Amino acid sequence: MWFGKSSTVGKMPTSETVADPRALEVRRHFESVAKDFDSIYSGRKSSVSRWLDQTFRKDMFQRRDAAICEIMKMGAVTVLDVGCGSGAITTALARGGAKTVVGVDFSQSMIELARNRAVSEEVSSRCTFIVGDFRLQGFPERFQCSLAVGVFDYLAEPQAFLREMRRVTSQKIIATFPYRWTYRAPIRKVRLALKGCPVYFYAISDVRRLFEPLKPASLTIRELGHIFFVVADF
Repeated sequence: MWFGKSSTVGKMPTSETVADPRALEVRRHFESVAKDFDSIYSGRKSSVSRWLDQTFRKDMFQRRDAAICEIMKMGAVTVLDVGCGSGAITTALARGGAKTVVGVDFSQSMIELARNRAVSEEVSSRCTFIVGDFRLQGFPERFQCSLAVGVFDYLAEPQAFLREMRRVTSQKIIATFPYRWTYRAPIRKVRLALKGCPVYFYAISDVRRLFEPLKPASLTIRELGHIFFVVADF
């Protein structure tokens, strides 16, 4: 199986190797917080910090578990994990019986963490990780399922991104979108703006509008805390 353009594998993206106009700002942010972000899922922190994560970031764990559960129902499938981060979902899918899982993220620090996780969990033979912008990979094969969990939060051009996901997906797309009208939205927007990172929020009508041109056979939108969890079947 072909897994991505060699020009972007293992190299830090530049202005010539990203499609989204604000992608480099997002990458810089996640390069700086990679280990802290990974610790949310790994739990390698104090008991107080773990409690805070489980209380105030509960929907992050819910979306992870929901995505894994949804894909595992499909059996031994090929999966593309877009914006895979430190590989928490990627490796869980490989452990759970997915045939192959390809993780793509434009943060080199995140990909290094993901590769280490796959080795430590003894699933590296079923995982491939690519450093680069997903929209520029040009995957020629189609994956049975693709997912983008915690990705649309940071996309200035979500429609183009979703179209590319549909192009490379034969059966199912899973994606999450943060609510627009919650008390957390303005707090998060200001916090990330101070770090130079954009963030975008959605109403349920925005989500439906994004998926309409894809003409899914079915579209399910669930509410998980402050997140829309979307499953589109084709």
